[in-house]
Amino acid sequence: MKILSVCIFSPPATSYGGPTTVAVTHAIGLRKEGVLVDIVSSNFLDRRTKSPPVTSGNIKRFQSYNLSRSFSGIFSIEALKYIVLNRRKYDIVHIHLSREMFPVMCAFTCCIFRIKYFTQTHGMLNTRSRSRDLFDLIITSRILRNADVCLALQDVEKNRLRKISKYANIKVLGNFINPIDRSWVGFANSNIVSFVARLHPRKNVLLFIKAASILSEIHPNLKFLIAGDDGGDRELAENLVKELNMSEHIEFLGNQTHSEALSIIASSQVYVLPSKDEPFAMSLVEALAMGVPTIIHHTNHLVKEATDYKAVKVCGDTPEDLAMQISSIVESKEQSISMSVNGLKMSQEMLGYTSNITRLKDLYNESR
Repeated sequence: MKILSVCIFSPPATSYGGPTTVAVTHAIGLRKEGVLVDIVSSNFLDRRTKSPPVTSGNIKRFQSYNLSRSFSGIFSIEALKYIVLNRRKYDIVHIHLSREMFPVMCAFTCCIFRIKYFTQTHGMLNTRSRSRDLFDLIITSRILRNADVCLALQDVEKNRLRKISKYANIKVLGNFINPIDRSWVGFANSNIVSFVARLHPRKNVLLFIKAASILSEIHPNLKFLIAGDDGGDRELAENLVKELNMSEHIEFLGNQTHSEALSIIASSQVYVLPSKDEPFAMSLVEALAMGVPTIIHHTNHLVKEATDYKAVKVCGDTPEDLAMQISSIVESKEQSISMSVNGLKMSQEMLGYTSNITRLKDLYNESR
């Protein structure tokens, strides 16, 4: 069996976050199971920077262009040509779908040429507005309806996709990761509290900074690290740090490679992911798999499962509440170790690598 995976970005690009990581994780895991996987992407590294096109090997980056200032305008005629000309080489095209031009054009190409395809939306269709709803009515609904399988992260996303297309064949498949380097696993005896995510309004970095300001009075030894590409909030975040006189306590690390991001999380006493309406963050999965005590926002889609395992702390919308949750972990090594153990248990039982790879392979086989 041979699969063609389609994602806007591919390594070494890191700015797109979870979907790129998932595409690579699938490819590595499936190859171990005897399934050949090629990845097709643009040759953008972020919204502006490009790498040279590469069409040999398992990762194929095609010459692309961007009609906008965001990811939404990226497209590649060369990638579409590749899909059409090589359609008989692949059993299924697996499209990491969002409302951006690159995956949408790839999906419509599959529709037109009657190529079997899966969609995986990573919670990216959950956000709604009048313009998005109109786009979904005209475009997305057709893509989902014609897909052999539409993969949803959990029931929250499944219900959202069902509203877009009631005839879509939706299956639930959560995110999972390659087995973590065991030397990274365990409670980090450090003074680092980290935020590792794109600096986008939904990721809530401003809440993290305000909580850090409160904590600096109570725990002046704590060091707060912010790592991630600018998604619109970088300037606001830097200005807020200056306004609160927190420059000595908060460090901006900028965009990081996946390995660097993992290293930052692993070295943290507490990892904070205060994103609003977060579908299934890969960084959360990775933090739990490394046994790092983690705090998530109350709107996180995994909040029920994670709290059932007692693997996370949950914060509200105020910096005072987030500061209190961080402080409760920092002040109790017993609680930190308990959360670390519970996080490892959740990652092994619920987010298991082997069982999810097997399920994905089975879904492919059923659709051939």
